[in-house]
Amino acid sequence: METAPVTAVEVQGMKPMKGKAFWLALSSLGVIAWLDGLATTSLSPAIPIVTEKLHGSALEGFWAGTAFLLCATVFQPTFASLSQVFGRKPLLFLVLLLFTVGTIVSGIAHSFTVLLLGRSIQGAGSGGILAMILVVMTDIVTIRERGKWMGIILMQYAVGTLVGPIIGGAFVEYVSWRWIFWVVLPLCGIGFVMVFLFQEPHVRTEAITEKLKMVDWIGQFLVVSSVTAIILPITWGGVQYPWDGWRVLVPLILGVFGILGFAVYEKFVPSQPVVAPRIIANRTAASIYFGSVITGVLMFSQLYYLPLYFQVAKGYSPLLSGVALIPQSFSVCPASVITGILITRTGRYRWAIWGGWALTVLGTGLLYLLDVDTPTVAWVFIGIVSVFGIGVTMSAGSIGVQATASDSDLPTSAALFTFFRLFGQSCGVAIAGSIFQNQMESHLRKYPDLADQASSLSKNAAGLVPLLANLPDDANKANIVQSYVDSLKIIWIVTMGFAIVAALLSLLVKGYSLDRSPIPDVGASPAMPSSTDEEKSGSRNGGSGPEEVISAGPLSQP
Repeated sequence: METAPVTAVEVQGMKPMKGKAFWLALSSLGVIAWLDGLATTSLSPAIPIVTEKLHGSALEGFWAGTAFLLCATVFQPTFASLSQVFGRKPLLFLVLLLFTVGTIVSGIAHSFTVLLLGRSIQGAGSGGILAMILVVMTDIVTIRERGKWMGIILMQYAVGTLVGPIIGGAFVEYVSWRWIFWVVLPLCGIGFVMVFLFQEPHVRTEAITEKLKMVDWIGQFLVVSSVTAIILPITWGGVQYPWDGWRVLVPLILGVFGILGFAVYEKFVPSQPVVAPRIIANRTAASIYFGSVITGVLMFSQLYYLPLYFQVAKGYSPLLSGVALIPQSFSVCPASVITGILITRTGRYRWAIWGGWALTVLGTGLLYLLDVDTPTVAWVFIGIVSVFGIGVTMSAGSIGVQATASDSDLPTSAALFTFFRLFGQSCGVAIAGSIFQNQMESHLRKYPDLADQASSLSKNAAGLVPLLANLPDDANKANIVQSYVDSLKIIWIVTMGFAIVAALLSLLVKGYSLDRSPIPDVGASPAMPSSTDEEKSGSRNGGSGPEEVISAGPLSQP
């Protein structure tokens, strides 16, 4: 029988954080969220230049972004789990330290090997920051109020991602790409001060040796190694190795079996599992988590390829391509905040999930209209629709998965939402890259003068940017640009298909009450589901109406 971990609710006597302590905690989360968003996107417009300066290959340039995402993804469950044992504040210091060290290593890199090492460490810290933000939010506010405050925190992250490409583009164009990393260090210092002032909401008094015994080390190893084994071949496929090659299939199969073994192990063996399988077994949570994966695919497909569209089709510099993303990036802010406020006021979230996916499907499909001669007004409004929908879906989904969880599972369920989104981001760049490569080669072969170069020109989307800048303005260049844009159109169509699947699966989401009071799991087994299970559904309106609300009720006792 599993024993329930001590929750912040128990420590604080079932009272949410208030007053000065609350505002300090919220400010700390806002600062590190902004910092994390900045680091996530600032390098993207500079990758072609960094690759050239460090004498790297197109493949190494691709890995500068992929290594960051990979490490940000695989360590998320680990940090959330460790915070249950060691407390929130020590883990906040740890992830911020990793982020800072990775930033320094990346900034001093004189080879791609060192840069990739730094980006990997920075990525691990970045993933930990995102996980800890969601974990701490489960401690300091009630689930009903969480939508509003999470919207504000997500706005800080969105602002960071908004200014990241602009700062990155400006530094690489006017100063040096290294300043993309140096400018982050003072912000890291501010982050350390804010975390120092942060009041620990989750205090455990056991000796360090006892805490080390509580950690599910086997589970940590299984989840990190298995997720890595899945993401690596996905990023290799079609870029570094063929999809049907053994270098892709063998680790992918091993990773899948590793995840299955992890699920069985977590269900039956550890007293405090890294991820309790019951969290994902819930139908509502599973559909929202799947939507989070698709959100990640859509976000990074657009974040990676829209700047390249602007640089290739419109001839913009890295700086201007970052500026061109402002309308899309900024639309996430009001979407998250407005959605969070409305969820807090109404206590309902399904309308936001469904409406968000409707906008996302529409907006992703509209991206197909982007062409070489698309006017500025058109591409501005085309880009806003899908990103606004993604912002609505992210804010509502984060609350939805937490509404399905018992109090002891809240930190893990919240962190898993970000984990699945980052997993989607890792896959999104690889999926879009494979589509682009195949489509680009196919389009180029239509032109006799370019047919012989079709394979080499289609190897890497980012690598074409500096090449096109040096080509004369003739028919061949125009054909390459048109082929580039036509290849991107297929990416938008495929991602729209993913969005449609996620939208349909979102119809499985049921409405859970957000008005429950936190109930400590004293003496209870966290393996037991709460009485919010979907079989015990009811409604405020006699079980009818589109927004069925399920009573949270007390948690089941053993």
